[in-house]
Amino acid sequence: MERAAQNRRRYVRVSFDEPLVGEVTLASIAGKPLSLGYTQVSIVDAGAGGISFLSTLRFPPDRRELRLRFRYSLAEVNIEVEGYVVWTHELQNGVFQYGAEFDIDASTRARLQELLHRHQTFTHTTRERKLEAGMQSFFG
Repeated sequence: MERAAQNRRRYVRVSFDEPLVGEVTLASIAGKPLSLGYTQVSIVDAGAGGISFLSTLRFPPDRRELRLRFRYSLAEVNIEVEGYVVWTHELQNGVFQYGAEFDIDASTRARLQELLHRHQTFTHTTRERKLEAGMQSFFG
């Protein structure tokens, strides 16, 4: 008998209809700060505990000594957080999907939860308006 996969996340995730554009850089390795440029990534989903993103870069999974810095916008607010890769899946054509866990304090996590809720509310309202506009133009 096959068991259903368990969602081990502690925080709700928001999946995006279209991936968000974000950026990632290596923040530090084994505690030694780095100053490198950012590379664009596509953020598939996000939560207060982490994100899932697509990239052509290769990061080793579950290596806490390899800290990444992420930048992206959510609900028209710029976010910059650090974390590390906890899982990876190779997709195709050299594209990898990663799961990253944030290493942030409780107040930053609470702020992220608030922004995610605001984003969901805005997205839901926008969808309703588009549906109403479509119905009005269809029915005259």
